[in-house]
Amino acid sequence: TILNFRRLLEKHELATGILGVINGYLGDRGFAFS
Repeated sequence: TILNFRRLLEKHELATGILGVINGYLGDRGFAFS
């Protein structure tokens, strides 16, 4: 359903945001996840 899709999209956006923070944090130290 549309609701399930929205929920999945929100989870994906949250995960992407967390990965972005981690990548920025590690990037400052010379590490990065692709």
